[in-house]
Amino acid sequence: VALLDAAPLDARHCSYLAGCADTPVALRLRGGSIETAWSPDGDGRTAWQGAVPAGVEACYLPVAHGDLLLQKEYYPAIAQLLDSGQGAGLSRRPPHAPGGIPPRFRPYAPDAQPLYPQPQELLDAAIGAAGPASAPEICTPQLSLSVIHGSMASADAPVMSGCYAYESLRGSMSFLDRLLAGKLQEIHALGRFPQRPDAALVVLQPDAARRPGGAIVIGLGALGELTPGELARAFAGGLLEYACVCLQVRAAGRVPAPPAGEHGLRVASLLSGSGYGGLSIALCARALIDGARSANRRLEDAGMACRIGHIAIYEQSEARAIAAAVAIEQIMAEARYQGSFAFEQRIRHSPGGYRRILPSLSGDNGWRRVQIVAADLSGALRFTVLTDRAHNSVDEEPNQRQAVDGLIMDATDNTTDQPGLSRALYELMLPNGLKAAIPEMRGLILAVDQSAAIYPWELMRDEAGSEESPLSTRIGMVRQLASLREQPPAVSPPSNSVLVIGDTDSGLPELPAAQAEAQDVARMFGAYGYQVRELLRPQAQRVLVHLFDERYFAIHLAGHGEVAGPGIAHTGLVLGPKTRLTAAQVGKLKRVPQFVFINCCHLGDMRPDAIAPWSKLAASLATAFIEMGSQAVIAAGWRIDDQAASIFAHSFYHAMLSGEYFGDAVRLAREAAYLQFPASNTWGAYQAYGDDRYRFPNTQSRPWQAPDYHYHGHLLADLETLHARLAGADPARRAAIEEKLDSIEEAVRARFFGCADIRENMAATRAGLGGLDNTLRAIEHYRAAHSAADGKVGLRALAHWAELEIRQGAALCGIDAGAGIDVPAVPDPVQGRQLLHDGRRHIDLLVALSPTAQRLALLGRYWALQARLACAGGGSGTPALRAMTEACLAALEEARLRSGVADCDLVFQALAGALLLKAHGDSGAWRALDAQLGELLHDAIAYARQRHADEHRAIDAGAPCAPPCWRPCGRCRTAGPSTRPRAPPSWRCTTTPCGATAASANPKPSPCPCASCLNCCRPTARKPACAAPCRRWPASCRPHCPAFT
Repeated sequence: VALLDAAPLDARHCSYLAGCADTPVALRLRGGSIETAWSPDGDGRTAWQGAVPAGVEACYLPVAHGDLLLQKEYYPAIAQLLDSGQGAGLSRRPPHAPGGIPPRFRPYAPDAQPLYPQPQELLDAAIGAAGPASAPEICTPQLSLSVIHGSMASADAPVMSGCYAYESLRGSMSFLDRLLAGKLQEIHALGRFPQRPDAALVVLQPDAARRPGGAIVIGLGALGELTPGELARAFAGGLLEYACVCLQVRAAGRVPAPPAGEHGLRVASLLSGSGYGGLSIALCARALIDGARSANRRLEDAGMACRIGHIAIYEQSEARAIAAAVAIEQIMAEARYQGSFAFEQRIRHSPGGYRRILPSLSGDNGWRRVQIVAADLSGALRFTVLTDRAHNSVDEEPNQRQAVDGLIMDATDNTTDQPGLSRALYELMLPNGLKAAIPEMRGLILAVDQSAAIYPWELMRDEAGSEESPLSTRIGMVRQLASLREQPPAVSPPSNSVLVIGDTDSGLPELPAAQAEAQDVARMFGAYGYQVRELLRPQAQRVLVHLFDERYFAIHLAGHGEVAGPGIAHTGLVLGPKTRLTAAQVGKLKRVPQFVFINCCHLGDMRPDAIAPWSKLAASLATAFIEMGSQAVIAAGWRIDDQAASIFAHSFYHAMLSGEYFGDAVRLAREAAYLQFPASNTWGAYQAYGDDRYRFPNTQSRPWQAPDYHYHGHLLADLETLHARLAGADPARRAAIEEKLDSIEEAVRARFFGCADIRENMAATRAGLGGLDNTLRAIEHYRAAHSAADGKVGLRALAHWAELEIRQGAALCGIDAGAGIDVPAVPDPVQGRQLLHDGRRHIDLLVALSPTAQRLALLGRYWALQARLACAGGGSGTPALRAMTEACLAALEEARLRSGVADCDLVFQALAGALLLKAHGDSGAWRALDAQLGELLHDAIAYARQRHADEHRAIDAGAPCAPPCWRPCGRCRTAGPSTRPRAPPSWRCTTTPCGATAASANPKPSPCPCASCLNCCRPTARKPACAAPCRRWPASCRPHCPAFT
């Protein structure tokens, strides 16, 4: 820079490109406030006078300084200016004479700057650009947002969700994986899951009729390091990846294209980062909006014919849904967002939402995460407690190495337990705020970097009482790496094989205890059906062949280990006199095991030697396996007692093979080693890295046990949550819900079975589970609820009770009553008719109280079942069919009077009854509907569309996008004898069907007897032909129409 400043300026070969914009040139105080003088003689950042070098010719553009290079229409002239100094088309004169217009003073009123500016806003401020307010307006499709209180299982678009590095599929990601038939787990096992915020993965639902429409997985980086800017970048990357996939799918044309709305692609999204990411719901909503806007800008800049048009935010918790809606309203009111997106300012509802949530069923298992990283180069540590709330507590501890190095050396130099040293480490290393929170924790996940990993956190004691066991034997304690791996992980192929190595031909003294331990581990795996490769005292070449040429899901290594130091070159497992298994070899593995147990001295010790700088970390096998993609690794950090080590290994594997999670199994193993060998510190030597919820494949967890409920609200909240989780549940999840409900019922039978609202919620969940036993138990719960002394039961419960009675009663009589109701192998008509009678009595009570449309419709369903029973018994179903039609018509009239709309279910139920009666010679009901048929169908389709928008029911998704207008098109002629029943009239559509293009707006006329769609003609009747053709027939009806079959 100094040389450039000192170099003479050749005015003959230099030009100055100047902008033109109001420029601040002076300040003054007036009336206690600041006023700024603005002059037109400048470029918005600098005045022309003094900026244009002497003797240099200036060219002027009518934009601010920072926008000079954004004017594409001037690019040819600027290029010519650079080549020849001419620049045709560039003005050599300013827009006015300099000094001709005096500066004008205006009160200083700075704009409110956003707390988290976007990169473009920072760049505009740095270079003096005019900013979005004066930039040319870009007409882009408008982005719209909605908030849905419910489960993502009902989303018809792909669901965008985030995943942290080193995490297994858990929580919402695990549920999404089950909805997609395990596709995400398959990709995760391949090591291809996104980790960084700039990585994304798209998986589309192959079956267009299933929900959700797929998954958009975005990387969130290491836990605890997520910022709002990184989250916005992650959202943008996920949306861009999805847009690219959609374009490819459409270009291929072989599979159905992903869903698109009026203005672009539709996406469902969770507010990733608002849980353990530590960001508030408001910040996550802002990041999602910023990410969507950024994605649309980049799509437009790239000239791609695709935009993100709508994002539906799903929240199961009502409180979180409200918080998200309020945050979006506040963001929409900010000046920089006005006009950039639309929000309907309401919360839609979908199945699977709940009002409240408490710990026992919320997924909060009592484990807390603490990130421990270097605060600066001095060696100070920063402790961040990561919670599922917006605020994360942060404490910094000064460098304690000079105080604790000697303690660590004394505590780990031998296998003798020294409680005093452990307590001193606890007091010196942990912040006081974290010490106060530890008693409330069930487990502790330590996310450590290189500086924090050197400390033996597992060895700490928190109590001075001799009767108190060490901390890591009372609560779970596992480690995770706080930074992302630098290389892509290797593949962990599915396998049922286990490699067990007991000692090696190392040239060092034999380890009989290691060999016995290996034999015990091999027997345990073999007893559970695993294929075990057991190697006792193998040579180095044989070990390396098995590691690199075979596939194992787990590896157990027991033998001699060395830590690099004076006279020792490498840290690793001693394979032979001159061979070591080190991190360098692990880094070459193409296939890594899911789990590794390294029961050797010092291999887990991550302390650098005394010569190496503090910031460097001596690599160990434990870290190497984790960085290569292993899900869980255990390694000993210092010298261990052989017998205590065998107890630890046996207890750990027994717990894991019994279905325990990794974190719980490690705690149980530490506890067992401490109880049997309290004089040894081996219980604290093991460092467990990985996912606390990792579980061996093909193992079964222990049955869930209900907590000891003492409070009515606690139990009610758990029951509501359990019922909400039925939405989108697969058979395995439904079985787990049923198991939990069984446990809850058993636990609260004596204390809460007399509460009506408790029994009502149990009944609703039983009914949702379906099946004969669950339905009968639901009926019993409803019966008990309505006879409870407190009377806390609603009329809706009575209606649901009556519906279950009539449907299950019909099923017991051998009639298929629809989804969720099983027909027993051996019918029980006596019990079935009693249930039908009880249900009819309850319906009559409801109708007598108030004949609402829903209650009259329920009465209609009762008579429909009676009509089917009569026909099945060889009798006439006409009287019941007539009663059904009358009830449906009354319900339809009541609905239109009360709400002005026609429930589509009522319309089609009434149509079915009228058409069936007409087929049997009774045309009265059909004549009553004939005059208003077009209007009814129009209203029914509109109602279905609106209900789908409000509640996202899959059954409503097939309604046409634009409700067609129907009208009768004449009578149908029958081709048979006159004695056969006359076919009902046919209809024709007078509007272009949904999805029609200009080329297909006028299809060829085809005869379409629409009545056949309801399959109401007798089996002996021929298919009628329509006298007047249907001009435009919706594609959704064609499979049911004889003209197209």
